[in-house]
Amino acid sequence: MEGIKTAGIELCAIDAPEAFCLYSKKQQFLNMVLENSFEYNLSIKYNTDIYPKDKWGTSLNVIRIIWTVLPVVPVMVITHIITSTIGPAIQLNYVFTYLLEIVFIVLPIVFLVSLYNNLLGYLLPALLLGAWVYYWELIQRPRNWYFNWGGRRPHVLTLNRATINLLTAYCILAVDFPSFPKYFVKNHQFGASLMDIGIGLFVYSMGVVSKPPQSISHFVKLFVNVFVLVVLGGIRTSIMRNTKFSQNEREYGIHWNAFYTLALTKFGATILSLLCKHGFMLFAGGVVFAVIHEVNLQHNTSNFVMNANVVRNTLFKANREGICSILGFISIYLFSMLMGHHLRIQNDVITRKAYFKKLKVTMVSAILLWVSVFSCIFLSISIARVTCNLGYILLVLAIAQTMTGYYMLGFHSILSQPDESYSADQEYLPSVVEAVNKNGLVYFVVANLLTGGINLCLEETDYVLEASIIILSAYMFLTTIPVQILHYYKKRIG
Repeated sequence: MEGIKTAGIELCAIDAPEAFCLYSKKQQFLNMVLENSFEYNLSIKYNTDIYPKDKWGTSLNVIRIIWTVLPVVPVMVITHIITSTIGPAIQLNYVFTYLLEIVFIVLPIVFLVSLYNNLLGYLLPALLLGAWVYYWELIQRPRNWYFNWGGRRPHVLTLNRATINLLTAYCILAVDFPSFPKYFVKNHQFGASLMDIGIGLFVYSMGVVSKPPQSISHFVKLFVNVFVLVVLGGIRTSIMRNTKFSQNEREYGIHWNAFYTLALTKFGATILSLLCKHGFMLFAGGVVFAVIHEVNLQHNTSNFVMNANVVRNTLFKANREGICSILGFISIYLFSMLMGHHLRIQNDVITRKAYFKKLKVTMVSAILLWVSVFSCIFLSISIARVTCNLGYILLVLAIAQTMTGYYMLGFHSILSQPDESYSADQEYLPSVVEAVNKNGLVYFVVANLLTGGINLCLEETDYVLEASIIILSAYMFLTTIPVQILHYYKKRIG
């Protein structure tokens, strides 16, 4: 093509206006949305180290994460309505209720994330409109009405944690199949994807239900949980180094893995929380660690971590990705503890006034977090999971608060009531949700074991779309069976 010149990272016709510049950043963004730029989309779907620094590409992927996560909320609401009305009417037993929930909760995740993900972008306005409808419906309730909240175990946190676990379990296997969108794979430098936020949301799911230890038994439980995570990390490292499986060293390092990150984060943040007796102190602690971490990253630590040419000749250099991100994850954990502190109450039901106060704080904080996220993207801080930088911290918290607010709107529109009655024996949430939430670590370990087993049995993952969907659906069903059995017998491990 004649008259082409290089202008920074853009290729434009000489003297052509920006609107006609094929590779201007704005045009790239439009091309991605309209799927008209084949060449540029190839770089996005198959090379995660090219596009992350592009502001429009990162923004689009953040929006993709939103339109993938939010549809799970109405799926949960619809399932609750179906099982709570049809179940008692036809007297479904525990097993058939569970299978019904699999059909309406677990299987849709397969289709939402993989098969129809590109179409979800068209549903995003409908989801936002649905949130407004939920809100309008709630404000019509009488002032003397109450909301079934869940007390010290708020329903919204149970729903959040179950959603995070289900999406994480699905992604760790689905990424090996052609049906999984390539724009959702992990980035090794800057960028945002669905798999990138997995570890951050898992840290959130731990922190949001944590409280500072107040007795010897609390410390014992902490040490046991951390020890279990370290053992699981050691087992995973050993398996990776002694089998055909390989781990990309640019993800966590040579020996490091997610279990070590979770263990060190949980231990460090929980000990630090002893100094945070009030909510403000948790907020201050999260801010301090986020700022210190980001300043450290800006002073060449980020380049040190991301530079593939740095020789891994020491234990620290070999695992720099995992080690250098810990302060960021501790910040997420402290902020998550603050969010949990805000939502927990003593009583199982909450007044209409108290409900809307909590909803307002949640939604306002979510909006502020999203403004901060896009500010980081366009002010060159960007988002990097590998270092857990400020942009990544804000992104994880923004998604968590958005999920919380949306669940508060959706679920409490059907859990409001005219009195303060509450039955401790009644399950107000789908049993699959309760099961995955109560034994989240067991569920995560089972998912990892099944993923490893499937990858061992299936040498070639270049399957046709139909085969991929069948395998992934069966896998998601199997991951829930152990925790469902534990839930039936009212057992909780960890």
